[in-house]
Amino acid sequence: VNYQLRLGDDVDHQRVYTMVAALDYFYWVFGAWLGGTLGSILAIQIKGVAFAMTALFLVLALDQILKEKSHVSSVSGLVITVVCLALVGSTYFLLVPFRLFQRGNQTPRYIQGLGEFLPGAIMVMLVVYCLRNVTWLSGNHGWPDLIACTLTILVHLKWRSLFASMIIGTTAYILMVNFVF
Repeated sequence: VNYQLRLGDDVDHQRVYTMVAALDYFYWVFGAWLGGTLGSILAIQIKGVAFAMTALFLVLALDQILKEKSHVSSVSGLVITVVCLALVGSTYFLLVPFRLFQRGNQTPRYIQGLGEFLPGAIMVMLVVYCLRNVTWLSGNHGWPDLIACTLTILVHLKWRSLFASMIIGTTAYILMVNFVF
């Protein structure tokens, strides 16, 4: 959220960033508690609800791509992620950065300067990571994922609403995996 903020010079930036971070943390803790509590009370299993994370990262990645002047960040995030998944597989995928940047190792200078570059790349990486277990060559061939992702993108391009994009894309995915495919 702080990355997306555009504040005027008359605003105390540090205070705004701190308040946003504090509220984000509160919402995260409260949401996790509420979800855990309601989930244990209701005990309902909805096949496909996990697509909400894919939809979230897809919309955030789309916002980053639309914001970028050059798409080098997003394209490199896609390429790096696909190459890493091909080389180490989805089981060990998240271990690669931990191996590269172990405690005690000096962080390379070029990595330290990537603050402007990484947001778009990270969002694209998260989208690819969420889609890593889709069976493109068997079963339903990833059609529910492809259709729901496309719908999520189209809704977001039309209305620029994170909430509407996620709800419509996730609902479409749930309906497809439960009733169509």
